[in-house]
Amino acid sequence: MDRPVLIVVDGPVVIQSLTLEKGRYRIGRSSDCDLVLPSASVSRYHAVVEKVGNDFFIEDLKSTNGTKINGEMISRYQLKPGDEIEICDHKIIFDLKSPSASKTEMELRGGDTAKLEGIYQMIKNRIKNVNLKREFDRYHKLVKKSRRRLTDRVYLDSLTGIKNRGFFEKTISEYVRSGRDFSLLLIDIDHFKKVNDRYGHQRGDEVLRAVAFLMKNSCRETDLCARYGGEEFAILFPDLDVRTAKKVAEDIRMTIKNRSQEITGIPITISIGIGHYPLHGGEKETILKAADQALYQSKETGRNRVTVYEI
Repeated sequence: MDRPVLIVVDGPVVIQSLTLEKGRYRIGRSSDCDLVLPSASVSRYHAVVEKVGNDFFIEDLKSTNGTKINGEMISRYQLKPGDEIEICDHKIIFDLKSPSASKTEMELRGGDTAKLEGIYQMIKNRIKNVNLKREFDRYHKLVKKSRRRLTDRVYLDSLTGIKNRGFFEKTISEYVRSGRDFSLLLIDIDHFKKVNDRYGHQRGDEVLRAVAFLMKNSCRETDLCARYGGEEFAILFPDLDVRTAKKVAEDIRMTIKNRSQEITGIPITISIGIGHYPLHGGEKETILKAADQALYQSKETGRNRVTVYEI
């Protein structure tokens, strides 16, 4: 039987983990907590994870800054595999570990970092001088900030500067898991191979950067614009219905058509397919397939158009 585990992460890096074997675990700043989160913003006894039957529940202990699950503030919540617990600036994943595995895949990837964090805590506890301890803490925060910058780079497309496919699919999975409605656009640059053949790959790269720039500037801050691969892009519109998403997609299509030549010297058009969660399915793969089929329909019926998936 799989064993539940709490995994404290910083981006893709594991900081520490706790296998849940008994009935009750305290999370907080105090050194006698089962899972210690050493930040001033964390309450001494911030939350508790408790086993009830075969299920695990997390309860906020009336903390100062609260506890979030998948972005939503909670007082008590039944945990499911993949849930993300946010306690101030700490992120904790509730996961399952098979009996044959000593560590989850995530734990294995972050093993070295977990050791370093353990060494940091050991050294910090040995420092008696208050000023020296503060200085040590300051350098540790700088290291963590640098690590977060590296994490950001992992999720960026190096050519266009927008998010990459990995981050995009990770975000879709999070939205589906939390049940958050969204519209999804898959976008393809029409006849991009001809652009490369006629003008060269350097000019082709300029076109990709221009399209990414125009798309991103047509979106809200809450929207996610990503390069999906090659000349294909994707946009995620949280909490947006299909009708509104189609209107925004038409605006983006017209923006690319009207402004791309001005920026690149090459006339460019795009084709767009739209899928919606949960209207077109309840799984990530289903929504992606719906948007992809709609995109195919746009290309088959003449390109330079927007198509919404039809059930």
